[in-house]
Amino acid sequence: MDNKKNNTLLIALLVIFVLISLALGGFVFYDKFFKNHLNNPIENWHDNDYDDDFDDYYDDDNHYNYNENNNYVSKIDVSKNWIYDALYEKNVLANSYNTYYETYYAKDIVAPFINIDSSDAKKANEEIKGVFDEAVNQYNNGVENKTSFVKIDYEKYLDNNLASVIFWYGKGGTDIIRTDYYTYTFDLTTGKIMSFEELYQKFGFNKNQVDRKIKDEITDEVNDIFEDGFRNENSTTYVNESIDNYEKNLEDNTLKYFVNEDGELCIIARLSIPSGIGYQDTILEID
Repeated sequence: MDNKKNNTLLIALLVIFVLISLALGGFVFYDKFFKNHLNNPIENWHDNDYDDDFDDYYDDDNHYNYNENNNYVSKIDVSKNWIYDALYEKNVLANSYNTYYETYYAKDIVAPFINIDSSDAKKANEEIKGVFDEAVNQYNNGVENKTSFVKIDYEKYLDNNLASVIFWYGKGGTDIIRTDYYTYTFDLTTGKIMSFEELYQKFGFNKNQVDRKIKDEITDEVNDIFEDGFRNENSTTYVNESIDNYEKNLEDNTLKYFVNEDGELCIIARLSIPSGIGYQDTILEID
């Protein structure tokens, strides 16, 4: 009888010990994990701008750094994606205005912010900010004269170790719209802008292959332009001039290239045409 009572007492004590251990463990887990996340909005899992493809790591100075685990470069703002809409101030005179043909809205003035902590990204963001400010000025001109207008937007592509963006800015008034393109492709393991050679090699091309593909694309594009609007002109001279423009861009490192949102390698080609200012910048897909 005494043995039975002793066994019952031991079991009761064991159950109490297990319950106390579980309670203490739950408190520690809450204090160290859930409480920390609830109090830290940067690590909030439900932040719509958070890039959850990558884990968060911090260095000794509480600076975000991917390199501890997977060799990614640091972000400027850990709560944002690699490329997102820049939050620049718009000092506009009105939220919208009308020209004879169209209504223009201040909310449509957008630019990318490259969220990479590197000198190359800083330089790119400074250039983008300058274009953004110019676009706002052009918009304000349109508010006043009801003639000037601006078209500005961007497209991005991201994969596990590459971030690419094309940013375009077009302005017009009484004449045809002119569009300038700005392209940036970053290696996310270094934070540096990739060279054209580095980029086309990622697509499995060598120099001769990509050169031939680009020249073929230029030839086809110029011939199509002439077929549509200049049938009485000979396109050969303009094809050759357009290829010369491409080769000059390669030689002086001014060729603009990027990966579009469909994951295709693209360049901006300056095509010679027999009208207007004598050329037009055109996006060519290289496949």
